[in-house]
Amino acid sequence: MNPRTRRAALCAIGAVAILASANALAHSYAGLYDWAVHHRLTGWQAKSWPAEIDVFLAVGELALYVAYLDNWPARQRVWPWATALTGLAVSVAGNIGHIQAAPGHTVMLADRLTAATSPLAAFAGLSVGLLVLKMTRHSANAAPRPHGA
Repeated sequence: MNPRTRRAALCAIGAVAILASANALAHSYAGLYDWAVHHRLTGWQAKSWPAEIDVFLAVGELALYVAYLDNWPARQRVWPWATALTGLAVSVAGNIGHIQAAPGHTVMLADRLTAATSPLAAFAGLSVGLLVLKMTRHSANAAPRPHGA
């Protein structure tokens, strides 16, 4: 593959992953904010609580990027994975939990799946990003080096 085309594709993947994760986290924040308000948090507490939850997902994801970039041993990647997965689980639970039935209606499975989509989408962006990072590093390490390098 042409190096410029490859670099452009990798930059596009990175940009799309960052934008998609930011969008997904914004949607997750809105769902968690609704949860906080429903559970009687007000003011700054209602506004900050969603970040308190999704920060675990974001920090875990960023730590995993550093772990892969710096080639941490697998046993040292356990904590970033645990942090990201715990953040994902709590965020999904909170986003699903904020769904309330409208008067005269029931909450459908589709409603709950829709609510769960945002944190799952943020996590999917992480997974694809890590896969691309891993494959890119593998490719760079496997490439033949010119003499004298």
